[in-house]
Amino acid sequence: MREPLRTFTRDLVALSALAAAWKGKEPKEIGRSLATVTLGTINSDAVVVTLTNQGKTPLVTAVSAGSASDGAVQALQLLLESGTPSFPRRVLSPTGEYVYVGVAAIGFSGKEGFILVGSSNPDSPGEFERLLLQVAANQAATVLEGARLLAALRDSDRLKEALLQQQTVLAQA
Repeated sequence: MREPLRTFTRDLVALSALAAAWKGKEPKEIGRSLATVTLGTINSDAVVVTLTNQGKTPLVTAVSAGSASDGAVQALQLLLESGTPSFPRRVLSPTGEYVYVGVAAIGFSGKEGFILVGSSNPDSPGEFERLLLQVAANQAATVLEGARLLAALRDSDRLKEALLQQQTVLAQA
C-alpha cells in the first residue's frame, strides 16, 4: 500500500503545480500539455482533452496515446463528438474492443471542456486515478478562467481608454 500512496502523492503534487506552468500559455498549449501529463499520471491507453469556448465551440482537442490502439482513441473522440452529457463507463470502439472510460469535466458542468481517459483495463481508472483526473481538470479550469478574466479586463481597459480619448476630443471641439 505504501508504494501506490507514494506514487499518488507525487502525482498529486505534480498536478497541483500545473497552473503555475500554464501561466500565460494559449489554450492549445494547455490542452496538449494536459493530455500528455494526464497520460503520464493516469493508468490509461489514451487521453483526449477538449477545451471549449465556455461550452460553445471547441477551441482545442488534444490527443495523447500510450499503448493505445487506434480504437481507444477513436472511441473517446466519438464520445466527445456525440455531445453526451453523461458518459458511459464502457464503450465499444470502432475496432470492436471495449474501452473503459474515465471523464472529468473542466469547469462547472464541462463549461470549459472535458478530459476523457480510455483503457482496456476494466479496473481503470481506479479511485486514486479518478481523483488525479479531477485535480488536473480543476487546474485547467482555474487557468482558463483566469486567462478569460484577464482578457476581459484588458478589453475593458482598452474600451475605457478609447472612451476617454473620444471624450477629450469632444471636449476640445
